[in-house]
Amino acid sequence: MDLKENSAPSRLAENKEVDPPSPTNRVDDQVLVFRLANRKMFPPGNERPDRAVFSLSSEDKKQTPQTISVWDAAQTTLAEAQAHHDTTHSAFAFNVGEARRVSEDRVDVLREPVGGPGGDGHCGVTGLNRPPSAPKSIYRAMKLHLADISFRYP
Repeated sequence: MDLKENSAPSRLAENKEVDPPSPTNRVDDQVLVFRLANRKMFPPGNERPDRAVFSLSSEDKKQTPQTISVWDAAQTTLAEAQAHHDTTHSAFAFNVGEARRVSEDRVDVLREPVGGPGGDGHCGVTGLNRPPSAPKSIYRAMKLHLADISFRYP
């Protein structure tokens, strides 16, 4: 399950810009991004989230490209991201370059700005949805690696 399935309706849909991301919108490797997660996926006291936070919701799967929301920590505060999602969920962070390396370049992070305060820092993680022909074990291991490089934020 994803954050969107476990929280109040997201304000991102109403703020989403119409231009789809392109490869020129790739986030630099040195950028730190964070993702909001509910208590089930990121229990208090845990330093790392459950790998399930890297699974796409049914709404995420309808998007083109299929992404999960993350936020550039240099451009968006935790409070701004929480306001966009109408939530007080905690967050975990990871380095974009490290995510690309552990996923053997299957994962990418693209800028997907939205309106409102901190909206310029909204990004989407691609490459997390397993094609029907791909082995489940590869994507399960990749999500576990992503969880392993993540840490409680801030």
